[in-house]
Amino acid sequence: MLYDPVTGKRKKEPFSHITWVHSLLQKKGKHKDFVLSQCLFGLHLIRDYPDNNMIAIVEAPKTACIMSAIYPKYLWLATCGLSNIKPRLFKPLKEKK
Repeated sequence: MLYDPVTGKRKKEPFSHITWVHSLLQKKGKHKDFVLSQCLFGLHLIRDYPDNNMIAIVEAPKTACIMSAIYPKYLWLATCGLSNIKPRLFKPLKEKK
């Protein structure tokens, strides 16, 4: 994703500026059998901070990054969009608050 350095907002014009690495590799004939399986943004932090049971979930990864600086007592995760909210994404959070 490309962000405007002045406004901090995503640049969507003249195109979305989103590039998926697996798509680029597939165009080069590599990883043809790749299947994308997304998780919550920041989920890896659960392993890095196993004693922190307080999880906060927001929609946007940018919001999760900003909030982690403002409220560091929480582990901030993001769904990466309303359409990405699926029960399987939350299974790793079963023992968390």
